[in-house]
Amino acid sequence: MNIKSITKSWIVTIASTIFAYDLAFAGGTLLSLPVSPRVIYRQAGNASPPELFHTADGRMRIVMADRSDHMLIFMLAQNVWTMVTTETSATGSGHALPSGNSWMYATLTGYPRRLALYSARGGSFDSFNITTGEDEPVTPTLANGSSKVFVAYRDARRQELKGAFPYADRWEQVLIDKNGNAGEGCRAISLSSREIGIAYLATVLDRRELRYAQGDASHWRLTRVDLDVCDSVSLMVSLAVAPDGTIGIAYYKAGQIMYAFSRQSSWKTIAIPDAYGIYPDLAFDSASRPYIAFYADLSSSEGKSHGLALSVLENGRWISRVLDSRQGYGCGITPSIAFDASGNACIAYQDSDQDQKLLKLISVPASTIAGAN
Repeated sequence: MNIKSITKSWIVTIASTIFAYDLAFAGGTLLSLPVSPRVIYRQAGNASPPELFHTADGRMRIVMADRSDHMLIFMLAQNVWTMVTTETSATGSGHALPSGNSWMYATLTGYPRRLALYSARGGSFDSFNITTGEDEPVTPTLANGSSKVFVAYRDARRQELKGAFPYADRWEQVLIDKNGNAGEGCRAISLSSREIGIAYLATVLDRRELRYAQGDASHWRLTRVDLDVCDSVSLMVSLAVAPDGTIGIAYYKAGQIMYAFSRQSSWKTIAIPDAYGIYPDLAFDSASRPYIAFYADLSSSEGKSHGLALSVLENGRWISRVLDSRQGYGCGITPSIAFDASGNACIAYQDSDQDQKLLKLISVPASTIAGAN
């Protein structure tokens, strides 16, 4: 499958729409950072959330499906974002994973839905069907374990968390958790050459709980991290591992962004002050500091307002700042955060209303956060 190049490069720099005055949350005041977003693409149709990452060659990439038989791929080179596209049958959101200078993208495809993996190699794709349609897979997520790719997903028909990995000439499927309605919003990471970690939601007796599974594709240890968490699978969870080995989960509970972390076996949960919103995405910098980007509710007595916000743990306390916002809804939806080769926190996100849908990117230098104290 060859990638079809689109000759036009998208690099439109716009002025920040951050309001000059402080924006009040229900629990406090959230200040703004002096950063400006860049419009990468003016979308058409119903695009999936963006997946931002960088590969071993230092290049930043954004991958998303426009759900109309095309996958959109954006590559940054010499400060110019270039878009290429390839025809796929993707029908839902996916998860991208860098692999050396290449990358992979797990997504849903076809009807009945199947789980598929696209592997980018140079200027072409390899594609693999992982499930046959007997399952009803949702929320696929990728990790590298045992020197092989591992795909975790929820079987909606059986309400179970499952995994799949390549074995010989086929995909081997494993059952991870069948206790209650398990597997919603799952995210996987590689912890070592053998072990995989998966954060996900489960419902037991009408109570939604956050769980964590860790194992080597054949033996799994299951842990309950928190109870009574977010009431919608669309709000997802985010999982990351820090350079010092800390495992972190960002999620949503009772209107507030939460952070759970584990350095050995037990978990500690923290409600981040003044961070009210949904769609959290977590990444750690080189110093193992957690950065959480999220879609923030900035409404006040002056009216409804929403935007992109960032919370960072700096010198033992959380700092939360607005990066982009406007009146109404839609600015900052489904953010994806990653660090570039210079250590800057880069966030890709959507800004949509009734008239247009924009894919934006914003870059936040670490010195900007440190200076916000």
